[in-house]
Amino acid sequence: MSLSAELVLQITLLLALTAAPLVLVWQYPVETTIALLAYLAFEEFLLAFVPDPFSAMARIVPDVLILVGAVSALQRTLRSKGFRWRVITWPEMCIACTGLLGLAVGVARHVPIVFMIIGAQWLFRYSLVYAIWRLAGDPSRRQLFVRVLILVVGLEAALGIIQAGLQSAGVPILDWMQSSIEHTAVGGIDIVTGGSKQQLGLPFYVFGTLGRYHRFGIFEAAGGIVLAFLLLYKVNRDDLARVTLAAIGLAIVLSTSRQALLLVLMAVLGAAWLRLGMPERVSRIVRGLTMLAVATVIVTVATGAVALLRSASPFVARLMNVGTLGFRAYYMAIIVPRVLHASHYLGFGIGTFASRPHVLANPGLYIQWGFPGQWTFQYSYDSEWAILLGQYGVIGFVLFYAGIVGFGLRALRALSSTPDHSVERVLVATTACYASVLPFLGVVGAELGSRTTAYIVWSVLGAAMSGIGTRRGDIAQSGPQGRALSTA
Repeated sequence: MSLSAELVLQITLLLALTAAPLVLVWQYPVETTIALLAYLAFEEFLLAFVPDPFSAMARIVPDVLILVGAVSALQRTLRSKGFRWRVITWPEMCIACTGLLGLAVGVARHVPIVFMIIGAQWLFRYSLVYAIWRLAGDPSRRQLFVRVLILVVGLEAALGIIQAGLQSAGVPILDWMQSSIEHTAVGGIDIVTGGSKQQLGLPFYVFGTLGRYHRFGIFEAAGGIVLAFLLLYKVNRDDLARVTLAAIGLAIVLSTSRQALLLVLMAVLGAAWLRLGMPERVSRIVRGLTMLAVATVIVTVATGAVALLRSASPFVARLMNVGTLGFRAYYMAIIVPRVLHASHYLGFGIGTFASRPHVLANPGLYIQWGFPGQWTFQYSYDSEWAILLGQYGVIGFVLFYAGIVGFGLRALRALSSTPDHSVERVLVATTACYASVLPFLGVVGAELGSRTTAYIVWSVLGAAMSGIGTRRGDIAQSGPQGRALSTA
């Protein structure tokens, strides 16, 4: 099949898959985002049964549905009698200006349009999910979102624990369920990074249906934070919620995802230092332990006890493996400054440095910057800081994280005015926690570009800001009032 014929067939498939549900999406944009959350958790597993030439288009279907939902929500908001132009907040302006800056620099530097589209999709596609929640969210839908999120995250945790049990019993379930797609081209451009084979241990490296242990771990951590705040703010205190949270914690450990464990640790610290639901005594203990942990790490490194700890167990050795972390440090300290200097600190434009298509199209350029061989190119798109600095420059980097932190500041200010024991307070607190963690986690990960983690984050941010906006009178209430979750 010729390339052009294959592209036509892929576009036809996309239209066929999206034509039928478009009417429902237009009518129910928020419900669509909730349904897609459940779908994305199983997408990698389901796409394993889709032929490679069509998997790329199948991945684009959710993005098309989200775009239609965003247009529907915007159209309804503009027609609403309760609409106020104050709806656009300064954090939202920062995020929008980041995208416009990357686009402007890309046009000025003659970046191919395909690269720019792929780059915009990577970082900003789920900002449309935020927009849908911001414009069309209401209490009943926010409660439904939290219920579905906890259900999906809990189910994934159970699947991960079952995987670990079967793997320990000698059943190679992890090998059977690994995703086999490495890449798929659309119009000659490689846009899909699938599940390349990974080394699996017993019983670790579980991944549920998300294809890889890292995606699984960070998904569980992001969703588990919401459940933790449900318990902290006494919105749901039943035994099932506690058991589910314990299962999520076990699943994160079994995944051996260091970024997931780091997210959990930083979330606990964020909740303690910002006093998000924790009793004051517990907060003081956590803050004290933070100081003790920092001192312990310094002593451990200074005395050379790292080697002894790594020999203690495979799990500890995994957590303390400094091989990849060492290259990431070299990457951020040496290579990224070279890229900034070459781009005159303005970045190369959206979809360029550290995007997979750009890496594959310009391998010589990356070697010139200092990457020691093609096998290490993967680290070029493994750090959100590097991607932002390389594509959007210093200004874009500051704007983007100013927007994320801005959402957290708005959430903190609104926390005291939200009803006690309510989903609203849980979402606002989760937003403040995310905003205190994600800018730092971006050094070693690119979670706001992840299909699963980013979806949760932008949904929570949008749902929280929709509640705040409604109380401020920015947007008229667009749906029925819902009952609070049981506090039993």
